[in-house]
Amino acid sequence: MTSAADYNAKQITTGQLTVDHITALVKHWQESTAGLVVDGKAGPKTIASIEEAMRPATAPFLASPLPKLPGGRVAEVTSEFRPTDRPDHDGIDMFYRWMPGDKPDFVGDGGCAGRLSDGSPKWVVPYGTPGSPPRRAGSPRPVTARPGTTSGSTMATAGGRAAGT
Repeated sequence: MTSAADYNAKQITTGQLTVDHITALVKHWQESTAGLVVDGKAGPKTIASIEEAMRPATAPFLASPLPKLPGGRVAEVTSEFRPTDRPDHDGIDMFYRWMPGDKPDFVGDGGCAGRLSDGSPKWVVPYGTPGSPPRRAGSPRPVTARPGTTSGSTMATAGGRAAGT
């Protein structure tokens, strides 16, 4: 429990904070939260809305530039910002874990990164993923940074390419 929670628990046990107080607080919460019935009762929807508000917010700058794929797969950070072996790497790389059937959208240094012991790719940005690079007219490959170059000064890259550019 937090110190505020500890304090309030003590207030309840000593009778200083009563059920009537809690009912009034619930009613105020319901009045300020769209979609809730204003009745002062802490039912499942009210409790769920309070729990949602208690979860830490994901700051926009921490949100992934790549979408969640069907099936729930999310992109993962696969590199560091300026690691010792890549001092000119001005960003991070983000890939999805490779699954059989993925067709790599060639980005950055290649279509996939790393290999598993059976030789299959470890990381990939599947073809057609929103946020993957646009294609030049007449080019079968998307616009990407050339191997050995940096993608600029952006803080995040998608598969070796600056995300959102």
